[in-house]
Amino acid sequence: MTFTQVEVNGDVVGLSQEAPNWKFPRVAALGTFAADAENRFQIQLEAPADAEVVCRMKDLRIAPARLRPGMNTLTLTTQRLRDNTILYGEIFIQTQVTRRIYIYGKAVKGAPVANASAAAENAGLPQGSLPADPIVLHQPDEAVEALQRGQRVSLRGLYDHELKIVYEHQGTARPLEVDCYCFLLRDNGKASSDEDLVFFGNMESPDHAVRVPTTGLETVAQICLDRVGSLVQKIVLCYAIYGDDSRLHFSMVSGPRIRFFDGTKELYQFALSSLSDEKAVVAAEFYRYKGEWKLKPVGAGYRAGLAKLCESYGIQTE
Repeated sequence: MTFTQVEVNGDVVGLSQEAPNWKFPRVAALGTFAADAENRFQIQLEAPADAEVVCRMKDLRIAPARLRPGMNTLTLTTQRLRDNTILYGEIFIQTQVTRRIYIYGKAVKGAPVANASAAAENAGLPQGSLPADPIVLHQPDEAVEALQRGQRVSLRGLYDHELKIVYEHQGTARPLEVDCYCFLLRDNGKASSDEDLVFFGNMESPDHAVRVPTTGLETVAQICLDRVGSLVQKIVLCYAIYGDDSRLHFSMVSGPRIRFFDGTKELYQFALSSLSDEKAVVAAEFYRYKGEWKLKPVGAGYRAGLAKLCESYGIQTE
């Protein structure tokens, strides 16, 4: 049996040529490290079989390029990044199938140069977890209100509830990954710091109001409005196709939509329609208006991609 472009999060059962019991972090959070200097980190992986290590991040070098059975140490060396640059990307562990490790960190002027021994403390399993209760559809789609672009919806009565927003699609023409990004914006329409971008590399906002847990099962955002800091006037919910491959865009995604839940009760659905060669989409906004939180479906595609979208909200990436 031959596999092509198959990615897994855990073990493969029932395939004789694919060894079980892989142990490695899904996210390696490098923290802050020195700008304008090379920094070295290490992460530990336990491999039951030989594997190839692939890194396509231009600002990161990985050694060794192959894993051997047993405990392995990967050394990650950053390039000389400018101050306030976010480093994020992924490395792949390839056997018959592919396993992915997300890499996240930030270059900061004045931060100490990281050495290899420091990574054991900084790189590890993500702090996010599965949602406390499963996403269950209690009623057929036609019984759930379908929101229209630009519609305003009052969220009164839901401030102290945990809202879940689930992204899903029917299929893709090519293998690709869609990730969730939440921007917490001030009244000037900008984020005050990089911590106001919540995504797989920074899974919780400073006020603990917004989370994007890395579940490996669903693309989920969790929002509790009564925890949102008083300076935050808007939460922008975005989705982007991961990576720099210009051939991948939303025209290859069939039936993308987002579903809004209060616990396990589905409240609304919003179809992300009319997307073509966009790499990212601003899906919806949660915003304050005269002391009240409201929801506005947007569905605006963004051809320039995630980096330009981040810059428009005051966040630099590289």
